[in-house]
Amino acid sequence: MDQAEVCPVSFQGETLKDASDIPYVDKVVAFVDILGFAAHVQAIDQDSELHKRLHWALTHISSYRTISVMVNTKLGISVFSDCIAVTGEREDYQSVIWAVAWVHANLLGAGILTRGGISFGKVFHSKEILYGEGLLKAYHIEKSAAVYPRIVVDPALADCLPDRYKNVFLSMDSDGLFFVDPFALDGTVGDADALLADGWDPHEVYLDEVEKHIKRGISEAARVDHKSKWTWLGARHAIAKEEYKKTRQTRLSSLMKETMK
Repeated sequence: MDQAEVCPVSFQGETLKDASDIPYVDKVVAFVDILGFAAHVQAIDQDSELHKRLHWALTHISSYRTISVMVNTKLGISVFSDCIAVTGEREDYQSVIWAVAWVHANLLGAGILTRGGISFGKVFHSKEILYGEGLLKAYHIEKSAAVYPRIVVDPALADCLPDRYKNVFLSMDSDGLFFVDPFALDGTVGDADALLADGWDPHEVYLDEVEKHIKRGISEAARVDHKSKWTWLGARHAIAKEEYKKTRQTRLSSLMKETMK
């Protein structure tokens, strides 16, 4: 008898699982990271405000995993330094998109730019391990197609999404790619209830705060590619602000009102 049949493969005393026992399955996968993270870290000694915002951003990303457990979602979430990866079942694409949109919008309110990709494919995702074709596809989109501070949706996945859903959460860019629109959500900065009590519109305050970050980013950009990212965001922000002035509603709040009728 062959020795391999007598002695199962082991590693450091643990018998390796058979491949059929490892849940390597099709899922929706999102990969998002913070733009210019290395430059941010190098500048924090000279910029205490940047240090505060960067620390808040990383804490915010890390807290999302805790929040997802508390609300008992079925999403897989991995956070490593300046990146976040989210996976979910194909039929639960809404939760994956919502998760990264929420992070994207909230970090934007702090002046922290993110970009990413969302795709689908086979992955293995446990608490500490994440690998697979789906992750590679999402990562490739983030690196090659996102370019600007946007989270791009794989065209093959976008084609499968209902039009009504795309009309609320996604926007199409000039290159024909759909991206998660952070301005579709009811973004806020600070205490929304306190702002309302003082007579302010929380989302308008959010838009104004983002606009300040955009103007600062454009004026302080030392490289053309950095300036182009802030300029792209400025154009998307201008469209969102104009739409909000007309209706005083985001696309998400408008949808919620419709469903409650």
